[in-house]
Amino acid sequence: VGTETKTNLKIINRSGEHLLNIINDVLDMAKIEAGRLRLTQETFNLRLLLQDLAAMFRLRAAEKGVQFEVAVSGEPVEFIVADEGKIRQVLINLLGNATKFTERGRINLRVSLDYRANHRLWMSAQIEDTGIGLSEEEQSQLFQPFVQGHAGQHRHGGTGLGLAISRGVAELMS
Repeated sequence: VGTETKTNLKIINRSGEHLLNIINDVLDMAKIEAGRLRLTQETFNLRLLLQDLAAMFRLRAAEKGVQFEVAVSGEPVEFIVADEGKIRQVLINLLGNATKFTERGRINLRVSLDYRANHRLWMSAQIEDTGIGLSEEEQSQLFQPFVQGHAGQHRHGGTGLGLAISRGVAELMS
């Protein structure tokens, strides 16, 4: 198989993966709206998950000359019981946006673990970046399905579902 054929096959494969991601996002959004999205409770190593995500996004950020840092605070818990896949999905959506729209400066992921009512461990994640930001009007529509900020529409593409799905998953987990 020639070089041009291999290149074309890679393009087709990436396009297929992109289309599959879009279909999965639409299906997740439909499940959230129908109240049919379910969580899978499992014990997993949160620190390992955060290390994996940090390695992935630190590499992407470094390619742009952007600093990427992760800080974990609160209870020194290594294993938690939650839906690892959904936590991963939400953090990837948020970090993906931060990486996509930050051309210089830094991206920080802060995760805290604290006990709340009924001795339940509560995880919160905060992402701060030096990206281009959003107008107040864009902020008010940020979590609506199929809505994107001006920069997303004109520079980076996407479906406008990532934040809506992330919000729905976060609400289901709380």
